[in-house]
Amino acid sequence: MGDPRDDVARLCAGLALLRKYAPDDVSGLIEQAKDGRLTAESLDSVLAKVHGPPPPSVWRGDQPGPALLGRFGRRSAHEVYVCPNSRCSRVTPRRSGEPAPTCHLDEARLRPTKL
Repeated sequence: MGDPRDDVARLCAGLALLRKYAPDDVSGLIEQAKDGRLTAESLDSVLAKVHGPPPPSVWRGDQPGPALLGRFGRRSAHEVYVCPNSRCSRVTPRRSGEPAPTCHLDEARLRPTKL
């Protein structure tokens, strides 16, 4: 069994698509995610109704990301942001000058962190 936070991250990544193609199901999924009840099965059943592309993959902190190798070792080339409520496993890099990424469930700014 995978990390339940991955299911919330998949929901967050696919929320725009779901709002467009399955608007009646979105509020229930968001409520489940906020209450910690979202399951892969409930998300997959709604995603099966959607005939668009699958939600984008979610970049996780344990995966290699863009980095610079400096004098003192590996350094991230980006600022890295995570879920402000720690309910999902989403890790979002941000280049300098770009707007800070937001949580699509709460419409709140993601929290900067170090990996």
